Amino acid sequence: MGDLEEKLNAVLSDPGAMEQIMALAQSLGGGSSGSSAGDPAPEREKEGPDPFEGLDPELLQMGMRLIGEYQGENPGVTLLEALRPFLRPERQAKVDKAVRIARLGRAVRVAMAAMREREGREHV
Repeated sequence: MGDLEEKLNAVLSDPGAMEQIMALAQSLGGGSSGSSAGDPAPEREKEGPDPFEGLDPELLQMGMRLIGEYQGENPGVTLLEALRPFLRPERQAKVDKAVRIARLGRAVRVAMAAMREREGREHV
């Protein structure tokens, strides 16, 4: 797990790598970044080792999906966040903790389902 965290931190701290991720996300989403569809993306100079080397694209996609689930809309979380300003500070801290737990629980459920799906494909 530490190796994955190191690689993920290396990718997130490299502005060039983030540009590559954004370009990939735009191409997958069908969005354009101001260039025409026929123009290839400009090549950036290699400044060091490729941060994507050795990363499993499927694992990276699952990580992005989990981040999206964690940050996504959840009616229970929305209600708790709406009530938070009306509570005393000690109760606000409890609401913050409950929100984190609810978001994490949702992400864990998605992760477990994805792992079961991936495991099922590997045994076929």
